[in-house]
Amino acid sequence: MITVSITDLKKRKSHYFRLAEYGEAILVTRYGKPIVEIAPKRKSKIEIFDSLIGVAKGVDPVAAKEERLALL
Repeated sequence: MITVSITDLKKRKSHYFRLAEYGEAILVTRYGKPIVEIAPKRKSKIEIFDSLIGVAKGVDPVAAKEERLALL
């Protein structure tokens, strides 16, 4: 987890959001005290299922999702 001041976050928000997008959690502080944590989005159970089906069938996750939706 990366710790960053709110001032630095304001100056370099794109950088820190990109880090979060790639899986890094970020703790934002004000005057050295934690105020908020920015964390990567968790995958839903459906997204995990689609990924596993894709790996098992040797197809990409997008194709697996389309196949699952076709079954509905």
